Amino acid sequence: MKLVDQHDQPITDPSILPPVEFIATTHGKNGVPALPVISEAEPESDPKISPRERMVARLRNIRDRLMAYAEQLGDRKAAVSALVATAQSLDLAIAGAATLPPDWQPVRTPANIERSADDHVVIRSKYRATYQDDLSAEDMDDLVVERVGEKRLRCRCPSGAIVFVPAGHVENK
Repeated sequence: MKLVDQHDQPITDPSILPPVEFIATTHGKNGVPALPVISEAEPESDPKISPRERMVARLRNIRDRLMAYAEQLGDRKAAVSALVATAQSLDLAIAGAATLPPDWQPVRTPANIERSADDHVVIRSKYRATYQDDLSAEDMDDLVVERVGEKRLRCRCPSGAIVFVPAGHVENK
């Protein structure tokens, strides 16, 4: 089953669906109904909403969109049952999120907090195959971090090459 928006474009990540406020329903290609057209109001626009309430609102929006799509499908029992089961799982997640303390904040730690510029790192053994066509074994064994980004590191190889490596692909030497 493929979710599509009002322009018949596939939706690959349901978490990006905006909040539900039904305005109209459109029909997709080949008689498959499309998701309902909704307003563009975002729960993040209200600064008084706590992160917990924002998360609950997003989960409810996703659940409501899935249930609306299930109603549109009608006689396609397998697809409808899968959508309803997913919506029920979201109900459990909503109930769990409602038990969090009101001042709850998501923990956001950078992936590369233990690294800084001029650190010597090596490519992890499980990622070496990814880099073997571009880097020699000597280069993979002695990278020097030049700049630490949010998700990637800019590293200098002994050969002088500069590479951008995801922070999880390296470990301290």
